[in-house]
Amino acid sequence: MHSECTPYNSLTQYKDLKPRPEGYNKSLFAREAEDFESNVDMFFKNCNTWMRGEPIIREVDLWNLTICILRPVPPAQIFPAPAQLRKFADKIPNVAAYRADIYTLMGVGRKKTAQFPKKLMFADLRKNESPEQYNNIQPWTLTSSSESESENDRLPKFRRPHLLAVLPTITMQKAILDSMIQHALLHLSEIDGDTVFRYGETNLMTFLASGILSQFICSTDDRLNFLSHQHRRHSALFDKLFELKMLQTIPSEDSESSESPCGFKATSFHPELPTIKKTTHEKKLADVNLKLGLQYPVQILPRKNLSLSGKEVTSENGLGRSLVDYACFLTQIGRQPNAKGVEQVVRSLWPQSADSIPPDVLSDHKIGQIPVDHLESIFQHVHKELQSTQIAQAYCNELKIKRVV
Repeated sequence: MHSECTPYNSLTQYKDLKPRPEGYNKSLFAREAEDFESNVDMFFKNCNTWMRGEPIIREVDLWNLTICILRPVPPAQIFPAPAQLRKFADKIPNVAAYRADIYTLMGVGRKKTAQFPKKLMFADLRKNESPEQYNNIQPWTLTSSSESESENDRLPKFRRPHLLAVLPTITMQKAILDSMIQHALLHLSEIDGDTVFRYGETNLMTFLASGILSQFICSTDDRLNFLSHQHRRHSALFDKLFELKMLQTIPSEDSESSESPCGFKATSFHPELPTIKKTTHEKKLADVNLKLGLQYPVQILPRKNLSLSGKEVTSENGLGRSLVDYACFLTQIGRQPNAKGVEQVVRSLWPQSADSIPPDVLSDHKIGQIPVDHLESIFQHVHKELQSTQIAQAYCNELKIKRVV
């Protein structure tokens, strides 16, 4: 069974978006979560018909909602002018709007990355911006799992960007997600302090075509094990850094999954999205309720807790740098032939470390079949040797962001 979402056409039904009443007594964390999900739902209902290629930065803090609309890729006449945006935003409580460029922001393609437009973080304050307000920004910080509960009471007090985007092609979709991985690795390893995560736990809400969506979730869904070994290793890296949530689902008739993702046809968007005529493994994807031609709304959130090889990675213990090495490790593993033996791969790539790996970890598996936890165990043993290789150094250099001078 394939689920298609009915498009919404109204841009004016904001009567349900009301200011928070005084004395609203829910916990800060629960209140933000509830209001944010409500506003996301309202946003998609009212705006999904005109978002083609016009990514949006939307920031929600404790009391204010800010929508910042990025410069359109298609002709400007199909998109509101800045004055119209402000007028449109003024109809919604605590909302203001600006335009920027997500491709420059993320450094996608030939674009050089510009400095993050900090004014977007304070759009609702207009001309009342002051230096003290920047104290209300906290970078994405990894904490230990034992600290998470106490962190929940503190983190909602800080502003953070929310990127909302409709990207018209699968090439753009993959480029933006890969750029999110790049910014995450640079930020958590402290190689670059000026990524989008410098301004908080930046998350992305967008639509993904079935082929791209499957590539980024295949490491966590056994039904997608028919995808390539390389895709599954790249997905494992993505899953290490981010959580992907389906924004709209329906009950599933599939015994292996309780819910099915709900997608939109290309005709649900205005201007209409380009038609995707074919994708690899089309029939197999349809069997897991991912249908060619539908765009699936998702939210991609940075993880608050992260472990690697059984050790927690936090912003305080200095293990963030190992994430770049782990990314390089998975990339090298993914490039190996699927049917090649695990021991053969390890001895060819890291011969000095191979003898230190327990035989039960190397096992008789093919490299394309070995579980991710076994790979992390192998990484722990080869890490030091991997760091000294030219491949690792080249990977780190290629990871760096090209900036606008």
